[in-house]
Amino acid sequence: MEEKLREMKKKCPQFIKADLYVASQYLILVAILLFVIYVYKKERSYAKASFLTFAVGAVCLPTQFLYGKSKVNNKSGSDIEYLKEGGGEDRPAYILASGEVQHDIDGIAFNETVYKIPDSVHVTVNDEGKIIHSSIVGKILYHVEGGVLDNPPDASWNALFPEEKRI
Repeated sequence: MEEKLREMKKKCPQFIKADLYVASQYLILVAILLFVIYVYKKERSYAKASFLTFAVGAVCLPTQFLYGKSKVNNKSGSDIEYLKEGGGEDRPAYILASGEVQHDIDGIAFNETVYKIPDSVHVTVNDEGKIIHSSIVGKILYHVEGGVLDNPPDASWNALFPEEKRI
């Protein structure tokens, strides 16, 4: 199945090359900057530019939530175990090799630590083994709904935990 998906990706390249997930947040930051300039200089052109930039960013931002598949980019130099989104109690752990990207991940395990990756959050595991978030909103979602797990939340997470911690 995964081989078929890779083959299809080669035949059908991605249509939108820009990452709307990150672009929306930069647009909103630029809009805030333009608004601050407007307040300081009192020129209407800055207000119009600020509103337009904010509107474009606000349109892009919901793509993060509407099409918000979790994404993990492994740049750690070693393999990472991961659980696919969904499934029952006996779902297996898969291997995400260094240099690969995987979508629809529920959680990952590396360096003897298990991390929950919430929907709509894009992270990169760098060569130091740290998780880097690709956006401010993603970082907030990660800390609210995800993060390090000391114990499995339910039996479907057992594959990522050592035998003594399983449910």
